[in-house]
Amino acid sequence: MLYTSHCAWNYYYYKNGIQKKALFGRMNVNNAKLTLKIKHSSLFIAILVMLMLKDMISYNNVEWSMVPGSTSWEALGTTNYFTISLVLASLFCVIALSCFFYEKNKNFFSSVFNLNLFIIIFAIIGWTFISFATEGVQQTLYSSSNPLVYLTVLAVIIGTDDAIWNKLSKAAPLFAALNILLSFYSYFPFASMNVGLLGGNSPTMTYFVSGFWFLAVAIIDYENKSRKSKILIYTLLTLCITLAVIINSRSWVIQSTILLFIAAFISKNKRIISKLLITCIIIALVSSIAYFIIDNYYVDYLVSFTNKLERDTRSFQYEEIFSQIPFYQFIFGGGIDATYQSSLYGDYRYIDNQYIMALFHYGILIFLPYVFFFVSSAWKLWKCNVKITKKIGCFIVFLWLLALGGLSIYNVIIIDFKSILLPMVAGRCLFLSKEG
Repeated sequence: MLYTSHCAWNYYYYKNGIQKKALFGRMNVNNAKLTLKIKHSSLFIAILVMLMLKDMISYNNVEWSMVPGSTSWEALGTTNYFTISLVLASLFCVIALSCFFYEKNKNFFSSVFNLNLFIIIFAIIGWTFISFATEGVQQTLYSSSNPLVYLTVLAVIIGTDDAIWNKLSKAAPLFAALNILLSFYSYFPFASMNVGLLGGNSPTMTYFVSGFWFLAVAIIDYENKSRKSKILIYTLLTLCITLAVIINSRSWVIQSTILLFIAAFISKNKRIISKLLITCIIIALVSSIAYFIIDNYYVDYLVSFTNKLERDTRSFQYEEIFSQIPFYQFIFGGGIDATYQSSLYGDYRYIDNQYIMALFHYGILIFLPYVFFFVSSAWKLWKCNVKITKKIGCFIVFLWLLALGGLSIYNVIIIDFKSILLPMVAGRCLFLSKEG
């Protein structure tokens, strides 16, 4: 005799007068769980695929033009209904996954975390409605500085899931390689024009920045990578240093060198002297290879990069914005349409320093919670009594905070790879701090 109990998935039968649970009942439960995991991991992979497609479509057949007030060149991507749809769909997936994993991993989140989460969501919703009213829905969604971009910080919740992180860890080297190769590929048409140097936003810059941060994510689990993966990582780091010189960026040379140091320092040898020796050898080797490539194939860029080393290219931005914007606007925000008068661009909404950018447009209610998620997560892991190789995420978060502070050019908070990956790194720090 077969009957079903009131408890879902529990099936029983009688054999020789003894009640037993049916085997297929347990199989159904396991299959249900497996299907659930596949759906969430597939949703995460869909985010990566959509953002990759968005960049490739946006920069397809771009035209190069001179940067205003400069002799360098840029190639701005196109924005249309399709690219916006891909961006918004990826953001929707981030929100959906964060809602699920928040419910699943409630124990990871403190009351202070929840308070900051409430504040930033409340502020984003408020500023979004204000932006819709003042700029219109379409203009708001088309703007790269709209308040919705800060919802990418919800990915910190996704990063607390071990299964999703493992998916990212496996995919990161491949996406790093793809983006760095696309960066070189997009540079060749420009090089064939023989018109000057790169200096503004371009597919070369965008793919490089994405590739760099994917590489940073890959290094977090460097200790567990195969020999082939480690060779790939060092190859990509060499290309990163080369590209940083080509795009004429001191900051990205610094960031790439720091990333190289982190990767080289993570070795199974426990003696600090041995670690330092191996690190110095690897850095010298990679730097020599990068210099050889640049000196033989991109010597003009090397000369331009060397000449730029002693020039101050940032201070004027701070002088302009702080001399024009009242202090209270950095507290309460000026909205999506806030501008200042730039000597190069006229009425301008942007600045490399993303802390000032957030304060300038949306005030402390978005700025403080956003920074909190990174600082608090990294600090919790740093205080844990775990080996240093488990704390690599702290260093990557630190690099991200430096980049946001204006160290790295064109490292803006928008709905793209880096703005989702780095909150996930912070979430991983939170996960490891609980495990520790």
